[in-house]
Amino acid sequence: MNQAGKAKIIRMVILMAGLTLAKKLLEEKSKMKKEIISKSIPEKQIQSAILDWLRWNKILCWRNNAGKIFFKQNGKARMYQGGLAGQGDIFFVLRGGKFGSIEVKRQGNKPTSLQQKWIAQVNKLGGIAFIAHSIEEVEKELKSLC
Repeated sequence: MNQAGKAKIIRMVILMAGLTLAKKLLEEKSKMKKEIISKSIPEKQIQSAILDWLRWNKILCWRNNAGKIFFKQNGKARMYQGGLAGQGDIFFVLRGGKFGSIEVKRQGNKPTSLQQKWIAQVNKLGGIAFIAHSIEEVEKELKSLC
């Protein structure tokens, strides 16, 4: 093979390597953009979107509020506690009566030890409990069950 042929092959290899690198950079940029967007979405919006998706798929579901409220009544300090510490943000029931709990987190956020304990207990007792950062994760978890 002559010099011109070798040079042409080298240019093609460089071009292909450049295209591969460019493609990887675009994929990385897209991934970073999605991550930035998902980190900027408030958890409440993610919860709302997941509830909408569950209802759209005809799954009985509700937002589970847990926590403590302190107030005064007749001059005395009172406290009301709704739910248990660590419970999931969304509860649902599948056909056949299977109970489920979803702990919703923003991308990059991790569950507390109480939330992890709750998830383990529900799963151990035959329910379905998991952490979700998006509708896609909920769909993936429930795909085989619905």
